[in-house]
Amino acid sequence: MERKNIHISNTEVQCHTVPHPFDKEDTILDHCDVYLFGNLIATVHPDSVTVTNCGYRTATTKSRLHVILREFCGACLSQNNFEWYITTPDDVIPMQDRVNYTIKRVPLF
Repeated sequence: MERKNIHISNTEVQCHTVPHPFDKEDTILDHCDVYLFGNLIATVHPDSVTVTNCGYRTATTKSRLHVILREFCGACLSQNNFEWYITTPDDVIPMQDRVNYTIKRVPLF
């Protein structure tokens, strides 16, 4: 299966593959990096997602991270009194600037 990188407006997704262990002519998706204005804000792995705001507390950054967390982790990114929080099914994590947070992915089925 061909995996294509996507670049739309201010957001870019780069998918990275590794050789398939049984079929050397094929590849397996290893992870995808999500960039906003050239800053790496998320990495989606098969079992987890790592997110950061790169120090930018903007509505656009929050929107992108919220969608990624919701779709892959069943989590959300919220704001209260100018502070950001990652809410997972198990925890509420205060989000600090320029810190990477790794959240477990939820099963697809």
